Amino acid sequence: MSEFSEYPDEETLVAIRDCDIFKTGIMPLVNLVIDNWWSADQLVKMRGKNVIYLELHTGGWSGNEELIDALQMTKGFWGFCWLKSTRGGHYYFKIDKKLWEEGMKKIKEMEARKKKCENCVHYIEASESWDNPSCDVGMIPDCPDNGYTHFKKRL
Repeated sequence: MSEFSEYPDEETLVAIRDCDIFKTGIMPLVNLVIDNWWSADQLVKMRGKNVIYLELHTGGWSGNEELIDALQMTKGFWGFCWLKSTRGGHYYFKIDKKLWEEGMKKIKEMEARKKKCENCVHYIEASESWDNPSCDVGMIPDCPDNGYTHFKKRL
């Protein structure tokens, strides 16, 4: 908020619009919005552990509506988290805890560590690095794919 009013300044709105939730997670974005929300103690509710439910109520305040407009332009936030809106400036969001804390970048990194082998029934989960993959069903030695040890397909 600017120091002379209770409205968010342009720098804050740009920071919200440009926030990359895929890299930083959603927590920094939501904290920025709440820090600039007029009457947040009465108009913002958050609950949940594995799934976070966030309610933003504008209270008719145009500064809060500007924050909602900026949130709608934030890449990915509205599509991944928006649950519903109701008349009167009430917005409801549902946020997965992994996305809340780590962002899609971390989720994509975890998925990228899995590799499907043509000779394997399951994906292989690399434990610390690609040098040490592990599988927990039944190993066969010297799988031809990159020299890793994989499961043999059952025919």
